[in-house]
Amino acid sequence: MYTLRKRNMQAIRLIDTINCSAASNTLVQRNVSVNQENFSVKIYTGALADWKADVLVCSCSPDLNLSNGTLAPSLMQKAGSMLQDECNLKYPNGIEKEQIAIAKGYNLYCKRVYFGTLSSWSGDGATCKKSIAFPALGTGNLKYPPQVSASVILACVEDFYKQNPFSTLLTYIVVYDKSSDVKIVKQAFDQEWASRAGNLPRIQFPFPAPSSPLPLPQALVPAANKPKPSRNDTKEYFGYMYQSDPETPNYWEKFHHKKTVKEWNGSNGDLSLQIFQVTGSGLSDIIQLVNNTLKEQPSSEFKNIEVKEVQRLENLQLFYKYVSFRHSQFSTVSRTGELAPLERIKVCKQGQALTFKNTKRGCILDQDIYHEVNEHYLFHGTKVAHLDGIFHQGLDNRLAGKGRFGNGIYCAETPAKSNKYTDQDGEKKMFLVRACLGEIYIHNGEQYEFKRAPCKACQKDKCLCGKPLYDSIVAEGTLQYREFILHDRYQVYPEYLITYTCS
Repeated sequence: MYTLRKRNMQAIRLIDTINCSAASNTLVQRNVSVNQENFSVKIYTGALADWKADVLVCSCSPDLNLSNGTLAPSLMQKAGSMLQDECNLKYPNGIEKEQIAIAKGYNLYCKRVYFGTLSSWSGDGATCKKSIAFPALGTGNLKYPPQVSASVILACVEDFYKQNPFSTLLTYIVVYDKSSDVKIVKQAFDQEWASRAGNLPRIQFPFPAPSSPLPLPQALVPAANKPKPSRNDTKEYFGYMYQSDPETPNYWEKFHHKKTVKEWNGSNGDLSLQIFQVTGSGLSDIIQLVNNTLKEQPSSEFKNIEVKEVQRLENLQLFYKYVSFRHSQFSTVSRTGELAPLERIKVCKQGQALTFKNTKRGCILDQDIYHEVNEHYLFHGTKVAHLDGIFHQGLDNRLAGKGRFGNGIYCAETPAKSNKYTDQDGEKKMFLVRACLGEIYIHNGEQYEFKRAPCKACQKDKCLCGKPLYDSIVAEGTLQYREFILHDRYQVYPEYLITYTCS
């Protein structure tokens, strides 16, 4: 837990709840690195958004609008919009002085970001972390004199180490290297640190037994330590899912679910594409889905499909981007409270997706899929010549040919439709993809070239009203087969490749 104290300015005071490993760093070190027994403070120049530490500390406006100022926008640009979404969700009224907002690092090289608020200069005088990185607080737009910022920040660091002499915390102070006064600010911190280095306490042996850390406030307890809500249609459930770190499906082999997706993505091992043969009950479940959906919507071109093999793609990089999009849907629904499934949208005439309707409950296709944000398995036919690109880069709406409803990633609920886009002779290839449809717009089936999913307010795809958009389009009406259209390549993950013949 962290508190803010006032010493000519409000500065962040560390408390010894930090003991997880820090990642390696690549910024340039400038001269000063002082180690005293088992603690360390290092002063660097660089961009905080590029820094690797367990925790990054950032000053921000009290309303937690991360587009204000200079430092917060740079972190949000790197982390992604989910950083702002989490702040809005957890701190809807912002924060006051002497409060800290805690958010995940997302695409930053950190586990958490801690936000605190400072007032403008007027002339008046976490658990499980091993490292923390501070900017030179207040020396940017707030115009704090560098010597004041250095004095206050390093005084707090010194006080912390005196009060916690057995801490192993590693502290970084990062001076922004693109500012016009970087040398002046860096010199102020170097001089201040040099003047204080001799006053730091030495370690006494033997170590006393560590005291128990203070419990975090309930609002800051990680989702992994909270009980999962029993119902999956409540704001509490959606908030829990949003705060949880996504995992890979529990049946994946190489990138197993014992690590989170983010942990896998940050590891040093081989993260290249892995392809596995699907056998046993998993193969039977997929064959059954193909056959049952074909029976419900048969083809006029063939009667039967014979599945030759099914392969599962474990592409961690693609899956990370896909679950990031899915995660953003949980954030949205945690505020609105509900996302209407396809069959409950009033203007929808054809009900549930056939792939959902024909998936046996409890089978492999019913595991680790979140229908509450309209995540479904759908079919996507392709040609053999396109396989390698899809394996490594996924389905890309920017490269898609123009369909009846404009450019987009087109998916289907029956193989009878997807078969039309495969090679005409010999063995054919069809993906069974995960698709996160989010909030669905129902189109009546009339030909129209959508540039994107329409606006929720004006129902137009080319609008300037600035209101939120739908996430996907389902076209039905008089069409022989429904079309499922997505305009974001990260809404789709090609999980299974089905090789088959028609007769």
